[in-house]
Order: sequence, then structure tokens, then C-alpha cells
Amino acid sequence: MQARRQQRKKLERTKYTLKCGRSLVSLAITLLLVAGCSAPPNNQVQTTPRIPTRTLEPTPVLLDPTISAVEGWTTYRSEAGGYMLPVPSNWTIDELSQTQGWIEFADPSGRAGGDTPTVHGGISLPGRYAAEAGGQALTNGLPDNHREIVAEQALSTPAGAGKIFTLKRDTPPRQNAIWYEQYAVIPGNQIWYVVWLKIPAAAAGTTAPELTTMMASFQLINGNKPTEHP
Repeated sequence: MQARRQQRKKLERTKYTLKCGRSLVSLAITLLLVAGCSAPPNNQVQTTPRIPTRTLEPTPVLLDPTISAVEGWTTYRSEAGGYMLPVPSNWTIDELSQTQGWIEFADPSGRAGGDTPTVHGGISLPGRYAAEAGGQALTNGLPDNHREIVAEQALSTPAGAGKIFTLKRDTPPRQNAIWYEQYAVIPGNQIWYVVWLKIPAAAAGTTAPELTTMMASFQLINGNKPTEHP
């Protein structure tokens, strides 16, 4: 009787061992299947997606001019250029060409702003930058690079009709600077007259008072005649 009991206990221990073994095998298979499903295909290594970084554009540096108060007016006459122009009496005039009438309004203090702080403005002759001779668009009287036209308006002077353009100028990207200029473009007979000034950014929406006074009395001399312009 006792021998049967011992044999029965031994048989139950064997069944328990087999049962535990089956459970372990089943658990191992389950883990392998889970691992196989989560593994990258073709043995590829999983990587964390990179979040692109935003590059912030630097704020441009404003090269505004410091304009001195006008202390009266005088008339500048250029026989070579064939014009008369009122200019502030306290402005320094540099005659760049005795034979053509090119002048610059110099600022010895270096506070004129822009890329050349010693020059406040000037008169360009023949004042046309057309790619082809005879180009009639008044924008041909403007610099052809580093500029954006932000405003334009019709202009009437004793020397003829034209336009005033307000430009936003800029330097190459590394320097990252901007400033504003106004150009009065007047087409003459064979010569275009371009009177330009640097202006503060805050005044970009209006015509500079100095330029207004200049254009009100700008005249051609020595037989120069204005041309009709569409």
C-alpha cells in the first residue's frame, strides 16, 4: 500500500515537471516571436528621427543718415552739365567731373549713412543705366543692383517732367545692412539728370524736403531742352 503511494507521488512530480517545462518553452517561443516582430527588417538599426533646426535670419543693420539742419540755400551752376540747382549753403560740394557736371554732396563728418557715409547724395550725368542705348524707362536712371523700389511718384520741374523713386538699398549678405535713398530722374534732350539723396528710414514714405526744394527750381541752361516722356 505504501509502495503505491510513493509511486503515485513520483508520477505526480513527473507530470508537474513536464507541465512547467511546457510553460517555459511556450514563454520562450512567445518572447522570440515578440522580439522578431519588433526587430527592424533586414537587420537595420533603428534611429531616432532628427528634428530639423530653424535658422533665424539676422536682423539687418539700419545705416540711417544723420542730416544737419539746412542753414540757407545757394544756387549751384554747372556750365558743363547745363543745369542750375539750389543746394543747402552748408553742404560741401565735390565736383567729380569738370567736363560733365557730376557732383557729390559730401559729408566730411562721415554721418551720411549707407555704404559710403561720407557721401550724402549728388547729381549723376548722363544718369542713364539702360542696357541698350535709347532705353526710355525712367527706372534706367536708377542703380541696377542692391536696390528695391518701395515708392514712386510723378515729378514736375522747370527742367521737365520725371519721377521720384524711393529705394531700399542693401549691402552684400555678409554685411547685412540696409538704408534708403531717393532719386529724382529727369530725362533731358541727350542727357538724363538724376539728383539723389540718402534719407532716414522713417521718412521713406514722403519726399525729402531738401529734394523738394531742389526740384522746384531745377533748371536747364546753355540750350539744353527737356524731352517729352510718356
